[in-house]
Amino acid sequence: MPHGPDLPTFMPKELFIDYLDAYVTRFDINPRYNQTVKCSTLDVSNNKTNTMTGEIEVYW
Repeated sequence: MPHGPDLPTFMPKELFIDYLDAYVTRFDINPRYNQTVKCSTLDVSNNKTNTMTGEIEVYW
C-alpha cells in the first residue's frame, strides 16, 4: 500500500501508526497474541498445519 505523495520522506510517529492501522484494516490482518505452538506438521498436499491437539489451522 503506497504512501501518499504529500507525505514527508520521514513520517512522524503518529502518521506511521495511522498508516499501519489502515494497512491492517485494508488487508484484514488479524494477529493472534499469546499463543504457543509446541509442535506442528505441514501437510503439503493441502497447505494446512496439524497441531498436537488435532486442531487444523491454515496459514496460506
